[in-house]
Amino acid sequence: MGFQQKILSSKNKITLISGILIVIGFIAHFGFSNAAVFNTTFIIASILGVAPIAIQAYQALKVKVISIDVLVTIAVIGAFLIQNYEESAIVTFLFLFGSWLEARTLNSTRSAIKELTEMAPEVAFKQMENGEFEEVDVWDVDEGDILQVRTGGKVPVDCRKAK
Repeated sequence: MGFQQKILSSKNKITLISGILIVIGFIAHFGFSNAAVFNTTFIIASILGVAPIAIQAYQALKVKVISIDVLVTIAVIGAFLIQNYEESAIVTFLFLFGSWLEARTLNSTRSAIKELTEMAPEVAFKQMENGEFEEVDVWDVDEGDILQVRTGGKVPVDCRKAK
């Protein structure tokens, strides 16, 4: 595994460490008025946080795409240049945290969709020409067919109640 892949696969850990460093920085600043610890923690949090974002920005620029990663990287570099380390650390943390939330939401959406598709019935009870109902694959049901839905059963296709 290359250096870039190692950093990208550690995004969640980097987000957590960055958040902890930001909290330590604020405690040092507001609790102890320690500017050295405040600046040091925010510089480290900025550098850690921008690493995966800058890698994704570089990958986007290689294919000639200006992504949000490129814009965030530019913002962090600008904040660093004007020595606003608090701003750069918070921007990278919020961006990484948002990315984590998005991934988590997508995973739960995917699993919910998978559960729904697994619930779909695979068979239907179709009335045959002799009047009897036989079990058939749902893909063998055509518009106009008469189906029987048994007590507690699931409706296997879109339908309307017979008159």
